[in-house]
Amino acid sequence: MTAVPSAPLRADDPREVMRGLGLVIIAMILLPGQDATAKFLTGTLSPGLITWVRFFLQSLFMLPFLLYFQGTGGLVPKRLWLNVLRGMLVATSSVLFFAAIKFMPLADALAIFFIEPFVLTILSVVIDKEHVGWRRRTAVATGFVGVIIVVQPSWSVFGPVSIIPAACGTLFAIYVLLSRRSSAFDTTLTMQFSAGLSALAVLTAFLAVGWLVGMPELMPSLAGGREIGLLLLMGALGTSGHLLFVQAARLAPSSLIAPMQYVEIVAAALLGYLVFGDFPSLTKWIGIVIIVGSGAYVFFREGRVRAEEVPAA
Repeated sequence: MTAVPSAPLRADDPREVMRGLGLVIIAMILLPGQDATAKFLTGTLSPGLITWVRFFLQSLFMLPFLLYFQGTGGLVPKRLWLNVLRGMLVATSSVLFFAAIKFMPLADALAIFFIEPFVLTILSVVIDKEHVGWRRRTAVATGFVGVIIVVQPSWSVFGPVSIIPAACGTLFAIYVLLSRRSSAFDTTLTMQFSAGLSALAVLTAFLAVGWLVGMPELMPSLAGGREIGLLLLMGALGTSGHLLFVQAARLAPSSLIAPMQYVEIVAAALLGYLVFGDFPSLTKWIGIVIIVGSGAYVFFREGRVRAEEVPAA
């Protein structure tokens, strides 16, 4: 594999940074819908098959847009191996998360997954040399405290099964960092399509192994009409969410994106109430307020700071 070039440091456009943070919020509202749909499906389909269909639909949905806006030249990324690696990471991360929500509540799995902003912030400092001040570090830590309050995890949740979403969060943090690297060379459509095809190839190999060895979590199977409808919904939500997220990574630094990702657990809590009738307790609402507050602080403070950097006309 060729070495991944370091992304050149640049002065981000303040308006584009704010737009990127807004896109993260929208993505974090859509993605829990994908996860909830997948949780329904894990009762009859394997996590491996669900993930395979998710990336198959992503590739299918994106192909006409890619050809319309970029032509056939957009099918091949300028940094092929970088996008192949992104696909391998997001495929493995997705299988792990869908497996996790089969065995534990969605909110619990998301809470453990949210070691990801910590990992992303550390990587952005160590690898991309981003400056992360004490305010951003505090916002990430405060948001994570809110997550813990919302989920109120028990010792049983943090047993061996907790390794699954923790590994998922770590892999996804690397995926986000590489997405920002790749965005210096390729468009969002090219990045997502090529990474999706790579993920599809990896998952096809996973399913083949699962079928050969009889591994339930990777076993392929036939889907009924209801399941096909849910799979289509899951694919639409996942594709839209990840497209927005990758576009956000093009516009805003990783260390700014990290705190905003806590919106996902808020959306998951609300979705749990609307779909499953699980109304959060007062304690959990306090945690939600903390999560929203940490992300809102970064969003509005960054907007003020960046606006001050714009030279007067």
